Amino acid sequence: MELFHSLSKFAFLYFQLSTWVAATIVTEKSVEKRANMFINFIETAKLCLELRNFNAVMAIVVAALGCAPVRRLHKTKELVPKEYLEQYAKMEILMDTKDNYKRYRQALATSPTPSVPYFGIYMKDLTFIAEGNPDFFKGGLINLTKRRQIYLVIDEIRRFQKDVYNFQEVSEIRDYLANEKIHTEKELYDISCQFEPGLPRRHSEAGKMMTSRPIPKSSAVSGRMAGKRSLSLSRSSTTFEAAATGAESTS
Repeated sequence: MELFHSLSKFAFLYFQLSTWVAATIVTEKSVEKRANMFINFIETAKLCLELRNFNAVMAIVVAALGCAPVRRLHKTKELVPKEYLEQYAKMEILMDTKDNYKRYRQALATSPTPSVPYFGIYMKDLTFIAEGNPDFFKGGLINLTKRRQIYLVIDEIRRFQKDVYNFQEVSEIRDYLANEKIHTEKELYDISCQFEPGLPRRHSEAGKMMTSRPIPKSSAVSGRMAGKRSLSLSRSSTTFEAAATGAESTS
């Protein structure tokens, strides 16, 4: 039960970050401010990659900036300088699911600690091992290969638990994110269409995109906070460049 609680909490934090990022961008009425938010979150994701926080990179780049309500904001993206879109594209390539997250797995394998891996892949791997292999063979023999595969996944998780970051908690940000209100992705998509009307969607496509997944509401406070904490593009480090270069070379 304690393990289930820990996993649920970790999953919720990922969900909370990605949905807050999406809501912060989409609910901003001004297209110029939406573009600025988009830039801020690209820079934030880039800094997370420099700190080897792959979980946050996945949450921001793939789950948030890549979700339907944000991805359709073409007028917003037209105001984002090309250099930022290129950095965003490199991170998308790095975290791509192609070949079972091959590029990401390669980057993680050579990543020093402390690091924060994308936890969703571990759940995927453990589920695949558990459901795709029998516990016992005929005659009651224990499937040691299955146990060994599970051990290797858990051992990798433990490797990233040995070292910790030396960060100071910012209570203002913690409390702000913890108290965000919730609304659904459908509501957020409707807001996106309201601010940037586009071509009518086919019913089949609309049904796939409209889920009941909740997304927290944004506010003017989020704009001020994101603006205050915007990072400089020139702060990219060798960690980011190495990962991005590796992603390009394998594509």
